[in-house]
Amino acid sequence: LKPAAEMPSDDMLVLPYWDPKLRFNKKSYNNLVSRLHDIGMFNYTTKPLCSVGVFFVWKSSRTRLRMITDARRANQMFRDPPGVSLMTGEGFGRIEIEFDAAVANNPDALSALEFHVGLSDVKDCFHRLRVPAWMSRYFCWLPVAAKVVGLAGKGIDGKVLQPLDPVWPCAGSLCQGFT
Repeated sequence: LKPAAEMPSDDMLVLPYWDPKLRFNKKSYNNLVSRLHDIGMFNYTTKPLCSVGVFFVWKSSRTRLRMITDARRANQMFRDPPGVSLMTGEGFGRIEIEFDAAVANNPDALSALEFHVGLSDVKDCFHRLRVPAWMSRYFCWLPVAAKVVGLAGKGIDGKVLQPLDPVWPCAGSLCQGFT
């Protein structure tokens, strides 16, 4: 988190964008939260620290949707991340290997050399990176009644929830929109 002196005032924080169908249709919103609850996507709190928005865009195949978390507000509350230098395709094309004369003039030494380059992708990588409960409270969705996600009678944040008590679903895994 940013030091208190660098924290933006409430009126300077971004208002997260919500898909209008979710924002204004309680049944659709509750159905989505229930579905994501069933696959273990959320932590829950009664003490949210920051809110996010949610909307959808088509994947490149235009046959499936990608869920996007608008975490700009949370990003304003955390320190800027350190820079990352990743090699580009052009950079890979410029790799040069120099050998000293003892290797360059020895065919057996040259044929024994190996050069390895790796590339990988982890399916649903961000969804596999779980965040601690203290951090997930900065990525809260709109509240739902405890009964919507089966939390009535359960204890959260030191409180036993009644069926209609509001509970905030929070990102249980790292949000793609979080820097």
